[in-house]
Amino acid sequence: MHAQAPPRFELAAIGTRAAAVSLLLLVGLVLGVMLAVAVLSDAPPSAMILPAATSAGVTVLVWLAIVLGSRHRDLSLTESGLSVRAALYRRSVPLSALDLAQARVIDREEHPELRPRFKRNGIGIPGIYRSGYFTLRNRERAFVVIGNGRWRLWLPARQGQGLLLEVDDPRGLLALLRARAGLAAAGASG
Repeated sequence: MHAQAPPRFELAAIGTRAAAVSLLLLVGLVLGVMLAVAVLSDAPPSAMILPAATSAGVTVLVWLAIVLGSRHRDLSLTESGLSVRAALYRRSVPLSALDLAQARVIDREEHPELRPRFKRNGIGIPGIYRSGYFTLRNRERAFVVIGNGRWRLWLPARQGQGLLLEVDDPRGLLALLRARAGLAAAGASG
């Protein structure tokens, strides 16, 4: 008998369209600010070319780091826990530390209290992609990996930080976590 491969779940990343729109907005913002500075200052427009080009270049590099970082992600499920990696951030949690009876799949529009509010240590483009450690609107702390999709998996912790994840199959992941933790199907409605 061959050992069955563990199921794979894909975490959110920045989509191509969202990446292009965000790049255009960021570069437009930087160039707009530089244009406003040129208009409001007494400096000749030619003196603003180098600072504008430098600012736009740095913006593109930061944006590129965020977009490429969003592509480096992994969700691993072991017998004892869950390990999540997104860009520069990692979080490993034993299943016993998660309150899987209270975990649920949420619609981001119906649960604004579970949206990231303050970034503690993370990266992202609001409304498009976030990963890292955030404080949610309900004041709970969480490790977050979300894109602009509608469905998210909320995994509260018994103590400490929960996890707010956007995965391709949130119901499947929640069912698998509950099965591994030995929870009855009664709490699986999520």
